[in-house]
Amino acid sequence: MASIQKQGEKFLVYYDYKDEKGKRKFKTPSFDTKEEAEIFKREIEAEKLKGSMITPKNITVRQFSEKFVKEYGPLNWSFSSRKNNTSAFDLHINPILGDKQLQKVTTDDIQTFKGKLLLKRCSGPKSYNKSEDEVPLLSKKSRENIEDLASTMFDYAVFLKLLRESPMPRKLREVKRKGNSKKGGKEKRIKPNCVIWTKDVLTEALNDMGEVNGGLLRLSVHTAFCCTTRIGETLGITWDAVNFDEGYIIFDQQIQRVYKEDMAELSDDEIIAVFPDKNKTSKSSVVLMSVKEDASNRTVFMIDTLKAELLARKAEVEKQKAFFGDKYNDYGLVFALPNGDPVEAGLVEKWFKKWKENYPQYPDIVFHKLRHSSATYKLEKSGGDIKSVQVDGGWATPDMLLNNYSHSQDSRRKQLAKKMEKDLYPEAVAPAPEESSSSEIAAYLIKNAESLAANPEIRNMILNSQLTK
Repeated sequence: MASIQKQGEKFLVYYDYKDEKGKRKFKTPSFDTKEEAEIFKREIEAEKLKGSMITPKNITVRQFSEKFVKEYGPLNWSFSSRKNNTSAFDLHINPILGDKQLQKVTTDDIQTFKGKLLLKRCSGPKSYNKSEDEVPLLSKKSRENIEDLASTMFDYAVFLKLLRESPMPRKLREVKRKGNSKKGGKEKRIKPNCVIWTKDVLTEALNDMGEVNGGLLRLSVHTAFCCTTRIGETLGITWDAVNFDEGYIIFDQQIQRVYKEDMAELSDDEIIAVFPDKNKTSKSSVVLMSVKEDASNRTVFMIDTLKAELLARKAEVEKQKAFFGDKYNDYGLVFALPNGDPVEAGLVEKWFKKWKENYPQYPDIVFHKLRHSSATYKLEKSGGDIKSVQVDGGWATPDMLLNNYSHSQDSRRKQLAKKMEKDLYPEAVAPAPEESSSSEIAAYLIKNAESLAANPEIRNMILNSQLTK
């Protein structure tokens, strides 16, 4: 079924196979040692007996990545994810691995790939009007996303029986880097500080925003915080999705700018409306499209203040319709320019950035962080009602929420630790009231005199306070 022959210092394994057309072909891979050749020979013979032999193909990683995006993407990614993942292949994966034959990629190649990613610089807005040295390197999160995408591609190749096993298995990706610490040799993971807006900051900021940009900035910020929405979802609200009687908003669509060449990839049920281009030479169009993920399609209940603001906004829209008359472009959008045209995410982000420059006292965040601020606030306010916050924010699973917002549970966990201490060791814990009258303090001291006297530090403090009177 297979044979080994020595040629010079190499050992060749001869075996035959049938290609996809049923034509018989021969393959002669070479190995440095006879032991390696013997192992491969036994694997080939076993696969032939099972009928599971991998057919050799001279397909490159670049060629297979195109197949992967075309076949796997539409079934598993949203439109925006498809755009981002296609760019990741074009900018980061294929320039390093693209010319290698898919079936010859090794774990050493993967380590080289990961090493080169460390030196890759950002593209897009972060690179505009900057010299090469000024462009920042890819963030750790971006590198992890790119590596995960490459690994999924290799997993798909295994699924299609183009590879026996992935050169980038999940267990390899999840290996933690080891540092030089004395305990266990593991690198200490430091949680980054997550800058968010608290409810007090939000209230003050909304007051300072007032009628900036016709009140649209204030309303978009308030909506994003109250409803835990992404910016595209916020701007995609139409009046028929707002139920004032029952007090809720349905989020099932979003505003996106889509390249015209990518428009064909969108199905008819994804595109709700394509808005006219203001620039005839534009390569992209603003589109109102449905949200693909089931979890993102949700209903969120309004607070009364937001409901009142939306009613005021509706009245303002009616005035604008009367002013523009036939020239008003009525798309039914809540967030619209005075003539009814849609408001793009980039425009709101520009408004928000410019407003923050005039009010530097507020924590510096990007618009999307309002969603993080909202999730953190809701988790704390609800006493950790994970399911409610998950549904409000449109996360597919509780894990997706907790992995990003576990810090919001710290205060509740501290309280739990104090309750455990009080329950397990009631005599050792005798906290004094925060604000008490002199009679309450006296009663407290009498009641806990025995446990206080047993503590030498507290006893000395009491004696010293008496001596200094």
